[in-house]
Amino acid sequence: MIQNGAAIQSDASVTENLRAIKRAAKVKATDLAFKTGLNRMTIAAAEGTADPRLSTVVSLLEAMGYGLLPVPQHLLEATANFINNEGQVLSLPAGVNAPLGVAQRFMQAADD
Repeated sequence: MIQNGAAIQSDASVTENLRAIKRAAKVKATDLAFKTGLNRMTIAAAEGTADPRLSTVVSLLEAMGYGLLPVPQHLLEATANFINNEGQVLSLPAGVNAPLGVAQRFMQAADD
């Protein structure tokens, strides 16, 4: 679980993730306006139901210490999980085998 940031939701909209990040950062729209040069109406629209411009989203994210990373659709959930677990891989996806550890390789070599 991320302690100082917002959990990224792979199935959430851009505006929902912006709101979550802003809440986690405990930043006000006036502070974002000052940092980004955007007016408060633009910021409110980006957090609302509007379809914000990419440049607006990037400016807001950068002002809150985040970046925007394009991820292939089929990797969205796994990438969000990786980020939310602070880079720790908790388990492998079904059907993926982990490489043998040093002790396992040693035992396998002893059996041969």
